[in-house]
Order: sequence, then structure tokens, then C-alpha cells
Amino acid sequence: IYIVRDPRNIITSLKDYYELETYDEALEFMFNEKKILYEEINKKYLNFNFLGSWSFNYKSWVTTKLFPVLLVKYEDLEEKPLEILENIISFINRAGSSNNKFDKKKAINSIKNCSFDNLDQKEKLHGFPEANLGERTKKKIKFFNRGKKNNWKLILPEDIKHKLTTKFNDDLKKLNYEIQ
Repeated sequence: IYIVRDPRNIITSLKDYYELETYDEALEFMFNEKKILYEEINKKYLNFNFLGSWSFNYKSWVTTKLFPVLLVKYEDLEEKPLEILENIISFINRAGSSNNKFDKKKAINSIKNCSFDNLDQKEKLHGFPEANLGERTKKKIKFFNRGKKNNWKLILPEDIKHKLTTKFNDDLKKLNYEIQ
């Protein structure tokens, strides 16, 4: 199951999470066809992950013939979570040759428990394991940061909107994202 998100909303999260000083640094991260993530501890490289660019990453998942893939748009997950969760259960049943019944009551409870507001509150009270330790500040960076306030149309400078939309134009169209 691959969750894709509009890259114009990813860039703000990326900038915050990795303490990048400028949107241009975040653009470089997202455009880099050879982008990797890793940890260096005691001069040893650990947790190596190849990402590639935003476009390369999502295409590498949705074009594979090695296994079935369900593409889920993050925005759809936000707008119609119950329908998307039902689709996910159906996909799991088909891919795994199983027959799990969709339990609407459990699904609603799961959606409530996994809501941004609920997880944000839990992070405030107990922390969150995926929260990054900032290289510059050496402080934990909030994982659940902006939520629905992360709106590229209101946040991004015009030149960054233009660069992202131009670079990923074909992908944005294919995924039915708004072109501005």
C-alpha cells in the first residue's frame, strides 16, 4: 500500500522535519534522483534508504510487477477515510487471499484513534518514536506538526509553487492534483 501526497504539501513537512533553512534546500531534496537517507553513528552508516526524487519514489512503487500495489492518495484518506479504509481491507483480502470482513464500527474507531488531533495530543504527552532529532537544534522535531494547516496554496512562495508544479507537472496531472 503506497500513500502518495501532493509534493507541494510534502515540501513544507520535509523542510520542517529535516530543519532545512530554505525551500530551495527542500526542492533539492525532492528533485534529487539519487537521494538517500542514512544515519551515521560512530563513523558507521546505518539505516540506509534509497528515496530518489518524489516522482521516482512513487513511480517505483506503482509500476512494479513484483507484487500488487494499492495507490492511496493522502488527500483521499483525509477526505473520505472510511471509504479508503474499506478499499484497503478489500485490497489486503485480494492480495493475501484472505477474507477479512470490513467492520464499520472498528473502522470508525480506528479512524478516530488515528486522527491527526489525537496523535498530535499523544505526541505532546508521550513523545513519538518517529520524531526526528534535529541536527541543528539537537531537539526533537514534532512529527505531527501542521495537519490541515499544511496548505501549499497559502504557505509556499510563488517561485517554489511554480518550480514544483513545473517539475512534477505530468505526475500531478496523472494523479489528478490541481495544477495552478
